[in-house]
Amino acid sequence: MAWLSDWAYRCKITIDSAGAKVTGNLDWFPILVYISSSCGKDNQDLTTIFTELGGNSKKIAVTKADGITELYVEIERWNFTGTPATSEAWMWVSKEGWQISSVADTEFYIYYDGTKPDNVNIGLCSDGSAATHGVWDSDYVMVHHLRETFGTHYDSTSNNCDTKSEIVIDQDAAGKINGADEFDGINDNLEIADNVAFDVGGEISMEAWIYPHSTGNRADILNADETTPARFLIRIQRTWGGEMWMTIRDITDTGYDAFTGQADFVNNTWYHIVCTYDGTWMRFYKNGSEVIAGTFPNNIGSITIHNITNDVHIGQHPIGVNRFNGIIDELRISKIARSSAWNKANYYSSMDNLVSYICEEMPLCEDYDNQFDCEEAGCNWCCVGGVWVCQEAACPTCPDYDNQADCEACGCNWCLIDDVWQCVAEECPEPECSDYDNQIDCEAAGCCWCDGVCQDCPCGAPGGGGIAGWVGG
Repeated sequence: MAWLSDWAYRCKITIDSAGAKVTGNLDWFPILVYISSSCGKDNQDLTTIFTELGGNSKKIAVTKADGITELYVEIERWNFTGTPATSEAWMWVSKEGWQISSVADTEFYIYYDGTKPDNVNIGLCSDGSAATHGVWDSDYVMVHHLRETFGTHYDSTSNNCDTKSEIVIDQDAAGKINGADEFDGINDNLEIADNVAFDVGGEISMEAWIYPHSTGNRADILNADETTPARFLIRIQRTWGGEMWMTIRDITDTGYDAFTGQADFVNNTWYHIVCTYDGTWMRFYKNGSEVIAGTFPNNIGSITIHNITNDVHIGQHPIGVNRFNGIIDELRISKIARSSAWNKANYYSSMDNLVSYICEEMPLCEDYDNQFDCEEAGCNWCCVGGVWVCQEAACPTCPDYDNQADCEACGCNWCLIDDVWQCVAEECPEPECSDYDNQIDCEAAGCCWCDGVCQDCPCGAPGGGGIAGWVGG
C-alpha cells in the first residue's frame, strides 16, 4: 500500500465487517478513533503516538485505504499528560465520499510525525474549521460533545448551534467519551438559541449518551421550544420507573407521542439512546438495538414537524420543570431518521469496540517491489545491473552503464561512436567503413578490407585507404 509522502510512522485501522456491528453500508459516517495505552476492540497500546508527538495534535494525518487520500479529523480532546503511557486522545474521522462497508473490512490509516507542519485537515472541537465541519454530514443539525470545561459549548457543525447559557453542577464530568455535563435535577440546564437549522421538516433523529442518577421522575433530556408545547423532545418518563418517551408536533400543533411502557433505565448506568421519525414511524434505539415495546414503533403517518420559535433546552423543560438528574454526553440532532445500521455502528464506535490497529514505520525504498508503490512513496524505480529495483538515489542514466549486458538489459543501446563503445539512450548511428578495425566486421558490413584498413569498396577507390587493387581511371 502506498505511503503518504514522507511521513515517518502510521497505524492501519481496520473496521471489522463481521460480528454484526456494521449491518449496512455507511456513507460519511463519523467514526471515533481513541488513542491510549488500551484502545480498540483488541485493547492495543498506541502510546507510541504520544512518544513521537507529545502535545502536537495537528501533526497527524488520516487517510482512506489507499494510504494517500486524506480524511477530515475533529479532535475532541488531545490529553498529553507529559507521560505517553497515561495520555489519551479522542477524535472523530470522516469525509464526504468515504464509505464504511458492511460486506468487507474497511481499512484506513493514521500517520504521525513530529517533524511535519500542522495539518490543515485536522480540526479542533471549537475552532469552526472546515476540517471540523467536514467530519459531520449535512444532515446533522447539531453535534455537541459537551467537552468544554467552562463557558460556551460549541456545535461541531457549521450551523453554530452553540449554547448561550450553561448552568450545570459539573461541566467537566466524566463522560462516556471524554468530558460531559452533569445536571443536578434541581436547577441545571443548557440553553441554545433558536436557529433555522432546528426547522427539520419531515424527519428527525435525537440522540445522546445518558447516565441517569434518578429514573423516578419525569426528566427532559432535550426539549425544543420555550413558550409553546414542545415541537420535539426526548425524556425519561417517571411511569414504570424510567421509560423512554418521545414527542413530536406537527404544523397544526397536534402532538404525537411514543413510549415504551416499561422500565428502560436503571440508575448510574450509561445508555446510548436514539429516537427517530422517518416520515412514517417513530422509533427508539437503546445501545444499538431497536426497542419494540409499548407504542414504539409508532406509525403516525406523514407529518411536517413544526418549526420552533424559541430556545432549545438540554436537561429540563423550558418552563423550568422536568429536570434531568445525571450526566449527558454526545448530544446530536439530525434532520433525517438515522438508520438501524447507522445507530448500531454509532453505538459500537462510541464504545471503542469497532476498530483494531496495526502500527508500522515507513518502509525503506528498497522494501518496495513494484513501480507504483515505489514512486508513490517518493522513491525512484531504476534499472541497476540489469535488474529493476526501488531506491532512494537517483536512477543511473544510459551513459552510466559500462558494459553491453547492463546497457541493453536496461533499455539502452550499446553503440560504437568515434571508435569507442558507449551506452546511449538514442538509436545507434550508422557506422562508417572506417570505424571497423578488423577484416571480419569490415566485410560483414559490406565494406572492403584494403591493406589492413576498412574502406568503402572497391579497394583503391578515390578517398579510400590505398590504391592497391584499384581498377579504373
